[in-house]
Amino acid sequence: MSLRKTLVQAGIPVSIALSIAICSWPDDGHAALKRVGDSKVFFFATGTPAMKFTGTGSDVTIADDGKNLTITVGLTTIDTGMELRNTHMRDKYLQTAKWPTTKLTVVKSDLKLPAEGAKSKSTTTGTLDLHGVQKKVKVGYEIEKRDGNYVVRGALNLVMTDYGVETPGYVGVSVDPAVGVALTFVAKDL
Repeated sequence: MSLRKTLVQAGIPVSIALSIAICSWPDDGHAALKRVGDSKVFFFATGTPAMKFTGTGSDVTIADDGKNLTITVGLTTIDTGMELRNTHMRDKYLQTAKWPTTKLTVVKSDLKLPAEGAKSKSTTTGTLDLHGVQKKVKVGYEIEKRDGNYVVRGALNLVMTDYGVETPGYVGVSVDPAVGVALTFVAKDL
């Protein structure tokens, strides 16, 4: 799935790309960051025959150690809109009893924070830890500074089988292992 398609499905303008994780903030005297307000994560899946669905969640935390920004997304509460699919996704495929979260870690100095009322957008590389496997991923993002807060939006694409996740399937329906992910959250300096 293309990054463009992932963003369009999330209702995020293509010029806005992620963080699932995503942001890294420059080490230019800014204090540690903390998530404030609501956050939302989306994943977009397609499959056969002609299946499409979106999963959503809001369990997002940020850890800022001064060098790296780590965005953690809880997988145990992701909702696909169908309880049986949720159960299969959590228990059989993502195995959330063993791996309840996924994490994206980015070096803070890789981003330029915008001034009040401005936006910055770019791509960066981060490390995604999913299902016990860590891999480098390309992340597109946009950060807008509004009312002293950083509004972050972004997207990435991943292939589930690259992370040891079995390709989901049930009674003749299978999910494409290529999945798009989008995330939005607001952060502020502490």
